[in-house]
Amino acid sequence: MTPIFSILTATRGRPEQVRKTSEDWFSNAVNPDAVEHVLVLDRDDPTAAETIRGLNVRQQATYVPDGDPAGVVSAWNAAGRSAKGRILLVVDDDIHPCKDWDKLILEAANGDIESDAERVYRLGVDQQGDRRCFPIAFTR
Repeated sequence: MTPIFSILTATRGRPEQVRKTSEDWFSNAVNPDAVEHVLVLDRDDPTAAETIRGLNVRQQATYVPDGDPAGVVSAWNAAGRSAKGRILLVVDDDIHPCKDWDKLILEAANGDIESDAERVYRLGVDQQGDRRCFPIAFTR
């Protein structure tokens, strides 16, 4: 199944943190089979092998390409090039989603994720009405 959602995460030096965060994205999704998580690592990250070890089939790791400038934006761009989903979510490795986050994004899109129009979705209130730091979600 081609994923609907691609979660793009740049990470360095925090393998346990990113593993827990990734698990939360899948476990809080209504349809986890429609989600992939693309982790981007720096080539010189000493924890890269540990981060990659134990990834599940819906997780993938890629590296910031040689020659690209260092930094989180280059990492997110590399993740975006590897992503297969129609909706991309740019998140840090310590951002945890609210329950049913994928349903909320699809509701914000009014179910229209196939049009050629590029969109950015702002989601900032969870089910309890709390303001939360929520990822940027946009279509290709």
